Amino acid sequence: MQLNKVVKFPILGKIKVGRKNDRGLPESLEYFVATGNYENYFKDAFGEKPTSIEIMFLSDEFEDSCNERFELRQGAKLFAYGDGETFQVYDEQKDDYICKTMTKDKDFINTLHTKVKGKWETVLHMSFLIPGIRGVFGVWQLSTKGEKSSIPTIQGAFQLVKNMAGRVTGIPFDLQVKKVTSNKPNSKSKFPVINLIPNVSSGHMEKVKQFISGNSDFIGLLTENKIDDIAMNEVAKQVEYMAPDCSGSPR
Repeated sequence: MQLNKVVKFPILGKIKVGRKNDRGLPESLEYFVATGNYENYFKDAFGEKPTSIEIMFLSDEFEDSCNERFELRQGAKLFAYGDGETFQVYDEQKDDYICKTMTKDKDFINTLHTKVKGKWETVLHMSFLIPGIRGVFGVWQLSTKGEKSSIPTIQGAFQLVKNMAGRVTGIPFDLQVKKVTSNKPNSKSKFPVINLIPNVSSGHMEKVKQFISGNSDFIGLLTENKIDDIAMNEVAKQVEYMAPDCSGSPR
């Protein structure tokens, strides 16, 4: 199985940093919570209020693992979404989404938020495995609207690892959340910021690029110990290949 191919994995649930309080109003959290039929698996693995969880992506392509798009909602209802050029817009008569583009439908898309009485937002939808959860296999999803905080941090970490290691699949990351106070003047609001931290050193990422990058035979979580073992085996193979046989020639 090559994880880099776009494969549909079962969705186990969603990871969130917000919920509705007892009055039904949204509130942000400084820890992760899981929803769905398997949320108890998440609690068993990480407890009630984890601020850091280890994850693993299933694709080296950012758009597959972290789909960034513009969304227009009215409450929980999704009326339109797109990448900035091509949009899927809900059509009431067809009761389905239809495709529109900025090239042909710019005025319509620009004024749609007035009709819907909502605002366009940048949203990043992440899909990943959580290796620490045992007993079930599938992806978890997390969405963030941190256009100036969480999203660029996640993008930067993903691209950094891809550049340094030559791949992202298998590399463990720590997904962390922390509440911060707004630095805007006269503002005391607090909001959660999501951070993505590679869980291997730069030296081990270099080993991945040298010995493992692009090799689909290496599947699973690439911990530092596993990277060291693979690198040593590869070096041993090269030494064995270069060792002369009885005739004095390399094998």
